[in-house]
Amino acid sequence: MNDLASVKDQLAIDIQRFEGSDPECAALLKKINNTLDEDFAEGLAAQRAKAEKLRADLSEALVAPLEALEKYWQGKEAIEAYSSEHIPTIYAEKFINSFLTQWLKNLCKARAESVDARFSISPDDFDADGLTRLSVDRYLKDIGDIGSFVNKLLSNYPFARLISELDKQCSSLVSDGLADAADSLAFKLGFSGRWRCQDNTLLVRRQKGRFLLDFSHYGSWSHDRISNLENLYYSVSVFERQEQLLGFQQCINECVELERGTGYNERIASRTRVDGGDVVATFFKEKIIFSLTAEYFEVLLSFIKEHATRDLCEVVVK
Repeated sequence: MNDLASVKDQLAIDIQRFEGSDPECAALLKKINNTLDEDFAEGLAAQRAKAEKLRADLSEALVAPLEALEKYWQGKEAIEAYSSEHIPTIYAEKFINSFLTQWLKNLCKARAESVDARFSISPDDFDADGLTRLSVDRYLKDIGDIGSFVNKLLSNYPFARLISELDKQCSSLVSDGLADAADSLAFKLGFSGRWRCQDNTLLVRRQKGRFLLDFSHYGSWSHDRISNLENLYYSVSVFERQEQLLGFQQCINECVELERGTGYNERIASRTRVDGGDVVATFFKEKIIFSLTAEYFEVLLSFIKEHATRDLCEVVVK
């Protein structure tokens, strides 16, 4: 909000400065100023809609457990009227906040899976206060009308802050996912690792304008080789989604289908070729050579350099 205010203040100064000397420039700045207002209003409305959706979801989810709690209290009172047996008390504060914790965990799981199923987030990761507890009277014994009780219970819950915290955690997941994919691609395609780099240098062959990368592909069982390709596929899918590219995933999928067609202790014939357009695979005895167009190779290398956390070899084209 402060950043928007400072930008608008500067725009107001510039508009006033150009109104006499350059009316067209002043008109353009006014248009930008109005667009900022519209974008901010749209963003605020979208956030409010998200908050209302979460509030409605939690309100609905609370009904069944609160009904169950009421029935427990009533049953406890009825049983103790006929018996000296002590029935353990379930306190509303602990019960409701335990339910809230599970609801938040489910919400975090769903959001994390929508970003990257390999990673997770938890309410324990939240930095903001007041998100994991609701204010409940510890000694509450009667809920009364559940709808009214829920409305009062959630009246001060910071749903907007919850959305902000989830967005922040998911943003971190995106960064972690890109780093993980880049590290995996660097290792599998030879951009890191002493066994592939000599003197910290990776020699990349260039043939007919395409760049050749070796991918280790061995194992007596086809399911081991398929698993190896599927691990590569996942990292490639993150890379291609990020860079809006196509070709490598298709190429790997076709390689996997070929492997699925092999019988016991069989291997795909050497020099079998799979064409994915920008990426072409050629099978050899214990490896696959991926042939990439120059443009695709440059984007792949830039992605790895930008996001990888492991030490990389110096790439030398020969």
